Amino acid sequence: MTVIPYSNRISIRDFLAWRGIQPKYERNGYGMYLSPLREERTPSFKVDYVQNLWYDFGLGEGGTLLTLVMRLERCDSREAILTVAERCGTEIVFVTEDLTLDFSGGSLRLFAPVLPGSRNCGLAALMSAGEYDILIPGDMPAAAERVLADTHSLPQVEVLVVGHHGAASSTAPELLQTVSPEIAVISVGADNSYGHPAQAVLDRLTEAGAAVYRTDQAGDITITR
Repeated sequence: MTVIPYSNRISIRDFLAWRGIQPKYERNGYGMYLSPLREERTPSFKVDYVQNLWYDFGLGEGGTLLTLVMRLERCDSREAILTVAERCGTEIVFVTEDLTLDFSGGSLRLFAPVLPGSRNCGLAALMSAGEYDILIPGDMPAAAERVLADTHSLPQVEVLVVGHHGAASSTAPELLQTVSPEIAVISVGADNSYGHPAQAVLDRLTEAGAAVYRTDQAGDITITR
Protein backbone atom coordinates (compact mmCIF):
# COMPACT_ATOMS: atom_id res chain seq x y z
CA MET A 1 0.00 0.00 0.00
CA THR A 2 1.19 3.52 -0.74
CA VAL A 3 0.51 5.99 2.04
CA ILE A 4 1.10 9.61 1.06
CA PRO A 5 0.52 12.34 3.66
CA TYR A 6 -1.83 15.16 2.82
CA SER A 7 1.04 17.58 2.96
CA ASN A 8 -0.88 20.80 3.41
CA ARG A 9 -2.17 19.56 6.77
CA ILE A 10 1.43 19.82 7.99
CA SER A 11 2.08 23.38 9.01
CA ILE A 12 4.92 25.23 7.32
CA ARG A 13 5.74 26.68 10.73
CA ASP A 14 6.28 23.17 12.16
CA PHE A 15 8.28 22.08 9.13
CA LEU A 16 10.61 25.08 9.40
CA ALA A 17 10.99 24.46 13.14
CA TRP A 18 11.93 20.85 12.33
CA ARG A 19 14.75 22.31 10.23
CA GLY A 20 15.79 24.62 13.07
CA ILE A 21 14.30 27.77 11.50
CA GLN A 22 12.32 30.02 13.82
CA PRO A 23 10.41 33.25 13.12
CA LYS A 24 12.04 36.56 13.99
CA TYR A 25 8.68 37.88 15.08
CA GLU A 26 5.04 36.88 14.95
CA ARG A 27 1.83 38.79 14.52
CA ASN A 28 -1.78 37.71 14.63
CA GLY A 29 -1.95 34.76 12.24
CA TYR A 30 1.48 34.95 10.62
CA GLY A 31 5.22 34.90 11.25
CA MET A 32 8.12 36.71 9.62
CA TYR A 33 11.35 34.81 9.03
CA LEU A 34 14.75 35.40 7.55
CA SER A 35 14.39 33.79 4.16
CA PRO A 36 15.59 30.17 4.10
CA LEU A 37 16.02 30.56 0.35
CA ARG A 38 18.61 33.36 0.36
CA GLU A 39 20.75 35.50 2.65
CA GLU A 40 19.18 38.56 4.23
CA ARG A 41 19.31 40.62 7.41
CA THR A 42 15.74 41.87 7.55
CA PRO A 43 13.02 39.21 7.70
CA SER A 44 10.94 39.28 4.53
CA PHE A 45 9.75 35.68 4.41
CA LYS A 46 6.13 35.51 5.56
CA VAL A 47 4.34 32.37 6.69
CA ASP A 48 0.57 32.63 6.88
CA TYR A 49 -0.35 30.30 9.73
CA VAL A 50 -4.05 30.30 8.89
CA GLN A 51 -3.84 29.49 5.18
CA ASN A 52 -0.58 27.55 5.59
CA LEU A 53 1.13 29.41 2.77
CA TRP A 54 4.50 31.14 2.44
CA TYR A 55 5.65 34.19 0.51
CA ASP A 56 9.18 35.51 0.02
CA PHE A 57 8.89 39.24 -0.64
CA GLY A 58 12.50 39.46 -1.78
CA LEU A 59 12.02 36.82 -4.46
CA GLY A 60 8.41 37.57 -5.26
CA GLU A 61 7.61 33.88 -4.89
CA GLY A 62 5.31 31.88 -2.66
CA GLY A 63 3.25 28.73 -2.39
CA THR A 64 2.47 25.64 -0.36
CA LEU A 65 4.62 23.42 1.81
CA LEU A 66 5.52 21.18 -1.13
CA THR A 67 6.68 24.09 -3.27
CA LEU A 68 8.80 25.29 -0.35
CA VAL A 69 10.37 21.86 0.08
CA MET A 70 11.07 21.71 -3.65
CA ARG A 71 12.86 25.07 -3.46
CA LEU A 72 14.77 24.22 -0.27
CA GLU A 73 15.87 20.77 -1.39
CA ARG A 74 16.14 21.63 -5.08
CA CYS A 75 14.10 18.55 -5.87
CA ASP A 76 11.02 17.53 -7.81
CA SER A 77 7.56 17.01 -6.34
CA ARG A 78 8.16 13.29 -5.82
CA GLU A 79 11.22 13.87 -3.67
CA ALA A 80 9.41 16.66 -1.83
CA ILE A 81 6.60 14.26 -0.90
CA LEU A 82 9.18 11.78 0.40
CA THR A 83 10.79 14.51 2.50
CA VAL A 84 7.46 15.52 4.02
CA ALA A 85 6.60 11.86 4.64
CA GLU A 86 9.89 11.44 6.52
CA ARG A 87 8.99 14.45 8.65
CA CYS A 88 5.63 12.83 9.50
CA GLY A 89 7.07 9.37 10.10
CA THR A 90 4.83 8.11 7.31
CA GLU A 91 5.84 4.93 5.53
CA ILE A 92 6.04 5.09 1.74
CA VAL A 93 5.45 1.89 -0.21
CA PHE A 94 5.59 2.22 -3.97
CA VAL A 95 2.81 0.54 -5.93
CA THR A 96 4.51 -1.67 -8.50
CA GLU A 97 1.65 -4.17 -8.72
CA ASP A 98 -2.11 -3.63 -8.72
CA LEU A 99 -3.49 -3.27 -5.22
CA THR A 100 -7.02 -3.48 -3.84
CA LEU A 101 -7.98 -1.87 -0.54
CA ASP A 102 -11.27 -3.00 0.95
CA PHE A 103 -13.25 -0.83 3.32
CA SER A 104 -16.74 -0.71 4.73
CA GLY A 105 -19.16 -0.34 1.84
CA GLY A 106 -16.70 -0.52 -1.01
CA SER A 107 -13.18 -0.88 -2.29
CA LEU A 108 -10.38 1.10 -3.89
CA ARG A 109 -8.33 -0.56 -6.61
CA LEU A 110 -5.01 1.05 -7.47
CA PHE A 111 -3.51 0.23 -10.85
CA ALA A 112 0.27 0.26 -11.02
CA PRO A 113 1.82 2.32 -13.84
CA VAL A 114 1.28 0.51 -17.12
CA LEU A 115 4.05 2.28 -19.02
CA PRO A 116 7.05 2.49 -16.67
CA GLY A 117 9.46 5.30 -17.35
CA SER A 118 6.92 7.85 -18.50
CA ARG A 119 6.42 10.75 -16.08
CA ASN A 120 2.75 10.97 -17.09
CA CYS A 121 1.94 7.32 -16.37
CA GLY A 122 1.23 7.36 -12.66
CA LEU A 123 -1.42 5.57 -10.69
CA ALA A 124 -4.98 5.11 -11.84
CA ALA A 125 -7.72 4.27 -9.37
CA LEU A 126 -11.09 2.53 -9.50
CA MET A 127 -13.41 3.33 -6.61
CA SER A 128 -16.33 0.95 -6.18
CA ALA A 129 -19.29 1.00 -3.81
CA GLY A 130 -21.59 -1.86 -4.64
CA GLU A 131 -22.42 -1.51 -8.32
CA TYR A 132 -21.33 2.15 -8.40
CA ASP A 133 -17.90 2.68 -9.94
CA ILE A 134 -15.71 5.76 -10.38
CA LEU A 135 -12.58 5.58 -12.55
CA ILE A 136 -9.77 8.07 -12.03
CA PRO A 137 -7.05 7.67 -14.70
CA GLY A 138 -4.98 10.57 -13.35
CA ASP A 139 -2.56 12.08 -15.85
CA MET A 140 -2.32 9.02 -18.08
CA PRO A 141 -1.79 9.85 -21.75
CA ALA A 142 -3.98 8.10 -24.30
CA ALA A 143 -1.33 5.42 -24.96
CA ALA A 144 -1.36 4.38 -21.30
CA GLU A 145 -5.17 4.48 -21.18
CA ARG A 146 -5.26 2.06 -24.10
CA VAL A 147 -2.88 -0.31 -22.33
CA LEU A 148 -4.97 -0.08 -19.15
CA ALA A 149 -8.14 -0.91 -21.07
CA ASP A 150 -6.44 -3.77 -22.95
CA THR A 151 -4.77 -5.42 -19.96
CA HIS A 152 -7.36 -4.99 -17.21
CA SER A 153 -10.94 -6.03 -16.74
CA LEU A 154 -12.56 -2.64 -16.26
CA PRO A 155 -16.27 -2.35 -15.51
CA GLN A 156 -18.68 0.06 -17.10
CA VAL A 157 -18.50 3.04 -14.76
CA GLU A 158 -20.99 5.55 -13.51
CA VAL A 159 -18.36 8.29 -13.27
CA LEU A 160 -15.13 8.98 -15.14
CA VAL A 161 -12.85 11.67 -13.73
CA VAL A 162 -11.43 12.81 -17.05
CA GLY A 163 -7.68 12.40 -17.38
CA HIS A 164 -5.16 15.23 -17.38
CA HIS A 165 -7.79 17.95 -16.82
CA GLY A 166 -9.31 17.30 -20.24
CA ALA A 167 -6.10 17.58 -22.25
CA ALA A 168 -6.32 16.46 -25.86
CA SER A 169 -3.59 13.88 -25.21
CA SER A 170 -5.83 11.87 -22.84
CA THR A 171 -9.31 10.31 -22.81
CA ALA A 172 -8.67 7.73 -25.51
CA PRO A 173 -11.72 6.52 -27.47
CA GLU A 174 -10.75 2.95 -26.57
CA LEU A 175 -11.01 3.73 -22.86
CA LEU A 176 -14.39 5.41 -23.31
CA GLN A 177 -15.65 2.43 -25.29
CA THR A 178 -14.51 0.07 -22.53
CA VAL A 179 -15.93 1.88 -19.49
CA SER A 180 -18.93 3.69 -21.08
CA PRO A 181 -19.18 6.42 -18.42
CA GLU A 182 -22.58 7.86 -17.57
CA ILE A 183 -20.98 10.99 -16.11
CA ALA A 184 -17.67 12.66 -16.93
CA VAL A 185 -16.16 15.08 -14.41
CA ILE A 186 -13.40 17.43 -15.52
CA SER A 187 -11.32 19.07 -12.82
CA VAL A 188 -9.99 22.22 -14.48
CA GLY A 189 -9.33 25.84 -13.61
CA ALA A 190 -11.25 28.61 -15.32
CA ASP A 191 -9.46 30.39 -18.18
CA ASN A 192 -6.36 28.22 -17.74
CA SER A 193 -3.41 28.88 -20.03
CA TYR A 194 -3.44 25.32 -21.39
CA GLY A 195 -6.85 25.63 -22.99
CA HIS A 196 -8.20 22.64 -21.03
CA PRO A 197 -10.54 20.98 -21.62
CA ALA A 198 -9.83 20.38 -25.30
CA GLN A 199 -12.81 20.54 -27.61
CA ALA A 200 -11.82 17.18 -29.07
CA VAL A 201 -12.16 15.61 -25.62
CA LEU A 202 -15.55 17.22 -25.06
CA ASP A 203 -16.66 15.87 -28.43
CA ARG A 204 -15.46 12.35 -27.57
CA LEU A 205 -17.30 12.45 -24.26
CA THR A 206 -20.50 13.61 -25.94
CA GLU A 207 -20.21 10.88 -28.55
CA ALA A 208 -19.76 8.35 -25.73
CA GLY A 209 -23.05 9.51 -24.21
CA ALA A 210 -21.56 10.94 -21.02
CA ALA A 211 -23.02 13.91 -19.20
CA VAL A 212 -20.15 16.36 -18.68
CA TYR A 213 -19.60 18.40 -15.51
CA ARG A 214 -16.71 20.87 -15.21
CA THR A 215 -15.27 22.58 -12.15
CA ASP A 216 -14.46 25.70 -14.16
CA GLN A 217 -18.19 26.10 -14.77
CA ALA A 218 -19.82 24.50 -11.73
CA GLY A 219 -17.20 24.97 -9.01
CA ASP A 220 -16.91 22.15 -6.49
CA ILE A 221 -18.69 18.98 -7.61
CA THR A 222 -20.12 16.47 -5.16
CA ILE A 223 -20.99 12.97 -6.37
CA THR A 224 -23.57 10.93 -4.46
CA ARG A 225 -25.01 7.55 -5.22
